[in-house]
Amino acid sequence: MSKEVLARIKADIKAQNLPVGEPLKQAELAKRYQVSRIPIRDSLQQLLAQGWLVPHGKCGVMIPYLLKNEAEDLYKMRSALEVMLLEYAIPNLNNAILGQAMDILERLDAKNVTLLERGELNWAFHKSLYDAAARPTLFKVVEQLHSQVDRYIGFQCVPLAYDDTSQSDHYLLLKLLQEKNYQAALSCLKQHIEKAGLELIQQLRE
Repeated sequence: MSKEVLARIKADIKAQNLPVGEPLKQAELAKRYQVSRIPIRDSLQQLLAQGWLVPHGKCGVMIPYLLKNEAEDLYKMRSALEVMLLEYAIPNLNNAILGQAMDILERLDAKNVTLLERGELNWAFHKSLYDAAARPTLFKVVEQLHSQVDRYIGFQCVPLAYDDTSQSDHYLLLKLLQEKNYQAALSCLKQHIEKAGLELIQQLRE
């Protein structure tokens, strides 16, 4: 139950269906999702730990505003660390891994993919490549960055209609890896992350 509630709250945060900058009331959320307060409380604690929520007052939580500086920091860190992680992964990539990555991209192409599923599949694609790096400490940091960026992806896909551009980048990255054009693949990944970050930051400025 808690896992389902967590997913529904995340989906509503990404779709901007919940108030930003205001305390989230457990009773109202329990009524909204037709559950008891226990899975609501557990979900809010997880979202707080993942960076989706921030403290409000003595014991409350709220959805933070999307901030230009935070977005810029997250994307700059992603750009540096993910390129490093992919470079470590490249010697261990094989047809099975690249085939799995292609399967994920094809699932992302489906018209009925929800905003929450899009974020999950986006990470699944990157994860399928990074797993081969066998660098658990670096991977854990990158995974946390993706979790924090995930809320921004919802903002990016709706107002900016950026998902088609992102998917084109994914296919190009995979093609370069299949062709063993590794230096170009690393440049492609770096540009993919930085381009998304710059467009989002510009939108947040406005």
